[in-house]
Amino acid sequence: MSDQATWHFAPRGNGVEVIQDSASAHFRDDPIRKLVREVLQNSLDAKDPDLVSPVEVSIAETSVDASLIGAVELQRHLTSCRNRAKAAKRPKVQALYDRALQALSTEQIRCLQIVDSGTMGLKGDSWDALVTQEGSVAKTGDAPGGSNGIGKNAALNVSDLRTVFYSTRYLDRREGRVEKQQGKATLMSHPDPDDSDNSLQHIGFFAMPDGQPVYTREIPDFFRLGNIGTGVF
Repeated sequence: MSDQATWHFAPRGNGVEVIQDSASAHFRDDPIRKLVREVLQNSLDAKDPDLVSPVEVSIAETSVDASLIGAVELQRHLTSCRNRAKAAKRPKVQALYDRALQALSTEQIRCLQIVDSGTMGLKGDSWDALVTQEGSVAKTGDAPGGSNGIGKNAALNVSDLRTVFYSTRYLDRREGRVEKQQGKATLMSHPDPDDSDNSLQHIGFFAMPDGQPVYTREIPDFFRLGNIGTGVF
């Protein structure tokens, strides 16, 4: 078994079949403004109370090497989604995956990078609430904003790949400095690229073989943060 991070989509089994992620519908109108509002609110909620300086949020357009986001494996899942949408005669859904595959066809992928500082980073439940849980909220600051746990979908909604990578750096009393990174893709239920008789869930994670985030030295430099805080890519 490889010791490298890759994409994991769990088997659907007899669970709910998802064609389009309804959680993102709230952000489809005026998506950029809503994205900025949500990411700023998240950073303000995580403000470090021990710091006098204000929270700062940097938003920049950049590009990421395709290999760093597991593009080869992600492409297989996107292709499976596109083929399923085509077979089901859902042209609008198929168009979404055609656009995603086009975006993934180059070695350098356009990327929106949002990084904050003056915050506490994502500790414990705050990481899980943002990355691996649905409808969950775990505020770390003194001024909690949203309470429904759907704000995280604002970032997914502006991604042609329906994919977001999260990175954080924080201080832990026992472990010292902690850095971790993980990717999340919200697609549709689709046939397993390796076994078309099996259906996979619509949400997948870019993680280590045991499902854990990527930690510290294993994190690519592109995703590592220079200060305590959180990055959304």
